[in-house]
Amino acid sequence: MVSCSQYDYIELACLFHLPVKLTMKSGEVYYGVAADTQRNSQKQECIALRGEEETWLLETDQLSSMEALSEQPHFSVIHFK
Repeated sequence: MVSCSQYDYIELACLFHLPVKLTMKSGEVYYGVAADTQRNSQKQECIALRGEEETWLLETDQLSSMEALSEQPHFSVIHFK
């Protein structure tokens, strides 16, 4: 489960539509623009990541790390436990 303080960074990324690199616990890597937070059909909290050709709905509790791909004052890399 993502802590409240870590979830705040996910919300900041979505609020400012930051380009990010998301690494999942499975090792999969996704690049895109953080678009929104929402729940999937199983009611799990997710981040909507807009890629060049598709949008992914990725479970936040499966995140290993989130890296900002542009300079901004909020964060550079967040590691999830």
